[in-house]
Amino acid sequence: MARTALLLLLALLQVQAASRTNEPESSESGVTPRDNAVMLVVLERLLAEGKMDPFVPPGDPSKPLLFDLEPICNSVTADQVLEPSDEKEWEGLTDAEQAAVREAAENLVARAKSCAGEFTISHPRIQLRRGDPPGTGIFDRTSAAFLPGFSRDGRTALVLLSIPWSIHGASGTHVLVLQDGEWQIRVRDFAYYL
Repeated sequence: MARTALLLLLALLQVQAASRTNEPESSESGVTPRDNAVMLVVLERLLAEGKMDPFVPPGDPSKPLLFDLEPICNSVTADQVLEPSDEKEWEGLTDAEQAAVREAAENLVARAKSCAGEFTISHPRIQLRRGDPPGTGIFDRTSAAFLPGFSRDGRTALVLLSIPWSIHGASGTHVLVLQDGEWQIRVRDFAYYL
C-alpha cells in the first residue's frame, strides 16, 4: 500500500513535470560531489541495461537519457522508500547492510524535505534539463531523482529515481556500497505503473 502511494506520488511529479559530499550524519540539502558520483553510477547502469528493458529508457539505445538537474523535493517516509517491489532483489543484503540501508533511507527522507541545488553530472548520453519543456512528447520526458541518502558511515547510498516511459512511469530504488573507493550497485529494484 505504501509503495503504491509512493509510485502515485512519483507519477504525479512526472506528469506535472514541474519538480525542481553530504556528510554522513547530515541532512544537508545541497547537491554534493558524492551525490553526483552515486547518481552517475546509477544512470550509467540505466543506460547500459535500458536496451534490455522496453521501458527504461525507451526508444533508440543511442538516444540521450533526459535527467532533471533539480532534485525532487517532496515528503516521503523511510518505510515508503524501502518497501520492495521485487523482494528477491533485496534478499542478498546482510543484517548489517540492511541497517545501513535504513540509515540511508532516513537520510534521504531528511534531505528531501528541504533539498536545493542542482545535479552536475557529465556524461555524453545524459542531458540535464529542468522538467519537461513545453511541447515535450510522451517519449521525451525527463527522469528525476531525490537527493541520495547515505548511511552514517558514508559507505552505503540509496538512490530513488522517477522514470517516465510513454504515458506511464517507473520508480527505481538502488542501493550502492562503497568498495575499494568505487560505488557498486547491490540492489536495483524497479516498480512499473500503468
